[in-house]
Amino acid sequence: MPIDEEVQEEFDGVDRRFKAGKDRMDSLEHQIQDNTKITQEIKEILEPAITFFKFLGYIGKFAKWVSIVGSAIAVIYAVAHGQVPPKE
Repeated sequence: MPIDEEVQEEFDGVDRRFKAGKDRMDSLEHQIQDNTKITQEIKEILEPAITFFKFLGYIGKFAKWVSIVGSAIAVIYAVAHGQVPPKE
């Protein structure tokens, strides 16, 4: 039984739209893969930087405590050697 010409045109239109949708989905999949690859590269670049800044933060905390202890030692030394700051 032959297919009516209108029905065949409708099937052809559906096939064209399906192929166009498949092409768009393939393009999106490719773009997502590229984006994922770029995101992983950025993460690999930033991880050492984040670790470095955490390390700098620890050094800053250590320096703060060293300065506090150093100041206390300087005050104790000054008082012990009679170099008390003058009163205003």
